[in-house]
Amino acid sequence: MSEKLCRHEIEDLIGKIDGFIAGDRSEENLEAMRQASNSSWPEIQKYHIERAAKDARNEGDPFDPFYTTDENGAQTLNACPDSWWLRNFSRSDVLLELPGVVIMNTKPWHIRSVCNTLWDAYGLAEDSQDSVTEIATAAHVGETPPATVYGTSGDFARLMQDMPVGAIFRTIGFMSTSADPAVAAQFSRVRVAKSENWEGCFDERDILAHIERFPEGQFAAQRISGPTAGNCVGMATTMRTSRLPTAPILSWREAIGDMTLAAHEPDGDWLYGVELAVHPMYQRHGIATGLYQARFELVRNLNLLGWYAVGMLMGYTNHALDIVYASLEGEQKAIFERLLLAIEGEAIPVDERREAQARLLSSVPRYSDLMDVTEYGNRVIAGQIKDPTVTMQMNRGFRAERVITDYVDEPAAGNAGVLIVWENPDFVEKGA
Repeated sequence: MSEKLCRHEIEDLIGKIDGFIAGDRSEENLEAMRQASNSSWPEIQKYHIERAAKDARNEGDPFDPFYTTDENGAQTLNACPDSWWLRNFSRSDVLLELPGVVIMNTKPWHIRSVCNTLWDAYGLAEDSQDSVTEIATAAHVGETPPATVYGTSGDFARLMQDMPVGAIFRTIGFMSTSADPAVAAQFSRVRVAKSENWEGCFDERDILAHIERFPEGQFAAQRISGPTAGNCVGMATTMRTSRLPTAPILSWREAIGDMTLAAHEPDGDWLYGVELAVHPMYQRHGIATGLYQARFELVRNLNLLGWYAVGMLMGYTNHALDIVYASLEGEQKAIFERLLLAIEGEAIPVDERREAQARLLSSVPRYSDLMDVTEYGNRVIAGQIKDPTVTMQMNRGFRAERVITDYVDEPAAGNAGVLIVWENPDFVEKGA
């Protein structure tokens, strides 16, 4: 984890960033840009916010929007797009750092974007434009605005959208926007799930209940730099249980009790993996790995026996390309490889590539057409088939035990998963 930066170090970073923006592309200045983008944005932002408020002789909370008045009596509302999360952010809460992202225990102010991530990962969300006036009102009555995706409307938003990362640093801190509080409010676009699709997927009230029951077992991957800083792009939910992984495995709903994790046992000796999701736009960036690492560390810190879960067989309805490939010989295999290269490469235009991919996949059976889900799961456990979820979990150190059918309603996985177990190598017997 990054050490807390002192004032001198922050000012030195800002000076180098200003030099980079002014055209001095020295390696030293470039490294300052990298450090700011990857890790130090919150400290730089807070410095600008507090300094701007001080320069304006604002005696209130520096993170609140405030008015300044010019010599003609015209008022301008000054606001920073990151204030809503920076007032809550503390480096001491960070469990793990990734470039531009931190893993933290989920806080109440994370809840909206944790749900956005979960809903988008499951394809449940639809666009919804919150009223700017409502957001302005919320800001003025002291409520934390919803987790927001900035850069969607208004001049300031367009500025943030079109500006190179380097130039953003030149204008961060308090930004003069407009004398109209409704227009000057923090522009946002939030994602909301269709209520009829909520069944089986956590909502905001559920996530808050999880935090209240087991705060150290809930995790959020939060962006800390760029126009969308403050939003969560990954989440994980866990609970404690005294039910052994050798006992008959309950269905997901039975195992957790209800959507508020009523089955959580504060003194349970095992961690139970309830949910993990990474926003589709941020997958394959190490975020899931970071969430796994944070939970491994939790098991060690609580001195639990281990951690188990049921990894869903999310590849069951995928096209069985590896099986088809294994059945080909000679020239057939060579043709198949060339077609795959053409599809994945840039040798043909995107539209033609997609059309070729669709033709190829239309002639390839799905795993679900070739075998039942139990056989598929057993072949994944044996390493004969790579499943996008369970194989990844096995590669992270989990031991795959057996296929669990009828675990949860998930058609893509044939409603089935694999029991995965990780035993804590650092466990110490109580009283030893």
